Amino acid sequence: MAGLWAATFAAGVAGGGCVLYAVDDNEPCGVQAVRINGVCECLSGYEGDPETVCDPIMTFLITDACDDGLDLEWRAFALDRDWIWPGASEVFVTPGFDVDAHQKIACIRDETVCIGAAAGEVEWGLGLDGPQAAQSCGDCCYTCGPWEVDLGLYTCG
Repeated sequence: MAGLWAATFAAGVAGGGCVLYAVDDNEPCGVQAVRINGVCECLSGYEGDPETVCDPIMTFLITDACDDGLDLEWRAFALDRDWIWPGASEVFVTPGFDVDAHQKIACIRDETVCIGAAAGEVEWGLGLDGPQAAQSCGDCCYTCGPWEVDLGLYTCG
């Protein structure tokens, strides 16, 4: 078999032995992965199955700059597929007034990811209901990649 070698070692017992297989360092890994010491690993900034494909880890920086006593709840929505982070019945929550929050998501490279947020009756971007709410935004969507997006300061008005 190309790229593989096998060696049989006798165990010294009649009928005994074991077979050791090693993968050739020239065998290809998945998308956004490299072989290091014979093992496929995702590149820095990616996660997934290094034998097939590694997806980018996108980081959002968000700051609740509204001193109203409410934490900001928010979600990310994949517009190119039916996907919501952290989940359809969950939200990310900022850790308090004027505190930077960093949130990582694994997305599909180059897909469009939009943000929706709310604190009380005030909404930003797509809101917590996302694109199905027929709400649009001019500056709340981003292209997925292994980078950080600064969503800025979310103020009261």
